[in-house]
Amino acid sequence: MDVILPETATGLPAVCLVHGGGWYAGSRDAFHEVMEWFAARGYPCASVGYRTDEESTMAEKMADAATGYLRFAELLGERGERAPVLMGSSAGAHLATMLAETGPAPWAPELASPWRIPSGCIPINGPGTLLEWEGIPAQIKESVQKLCRTTYEMHPDAFRSISPEHHVTGDLPPFLILLAEDEKVFPHSYVHAWAQKLRKSGTQAEVRLIPGTEHGFLYSTQGAPQREALAAIERFLSTLASKPQASDPEQPAHA
Repeated sequence: MDVILPETATGLPAVCLVHGGGWYAGSRDAFHEVMEWFAARGYPCASVGYRTDEESTMAEKMADAATGYLRFAELLGERGERAPVLMGSSAGAHLATMLAETGPAPWAPELASPWRIPSGCIPINGPGTLLEWEGIPAQIKESVQKLCRTTYEMHPDAFRSISPEHHVTGDLPPFLILLAEDEKVFPHSYVHAWAQKLRKSGTQAEVRLIPGTEHGFLYSTQGAPQREALAAIERFLSTLASKPQASDPEQPAHA
């Protein structure tokens, strides 16, 4: 985990970043430019890593991401700050979403108590489902099957447990869901269906399409589309900053 903390608490929501890379590639370094952008504006931020070796499973990746998130939340707690917002891109958006929806209990029960529920979640270019869809890219299909150590043909229901739309409850943190206009990996239709399910459950879930972007666009802060996305994120964070901080931030994980 890489961390940048302002010298004194700012009261601004912290951001915990989870990198993408198809679950089996990528590095926490990818978010360093974004971390510096947030830190320059007073936001505490961290970028967490997770196992990307070919033998690693969904549970191991979730345990790694949860461990980094919890350590960052602990550092913030020592400064009297609220739990961070989870933000991830692509596969990292998926891991961040699953942590926001389920907590670590299904993946790493030893991390489930106490669990600090995130203040919010910002998935970027993430999936709405990981059940098999028509036209699923071959590389994504291969990676998802490795996560579950089975195939869609043998155990199609095994992929329900790792699909965001199947973990919607009525007590989830707010979501800001960012989509690339030219998305070629995860179909927008499934993301919109998942977001609608979140809203029906009473969860705040805003979906925003960023024009002129492709999958994985927000590892940079330089272009106009990136600035538009970052402005949307800042507006979302400002709404969280205006909400009262829970007096007891340590809460049980979601079932």
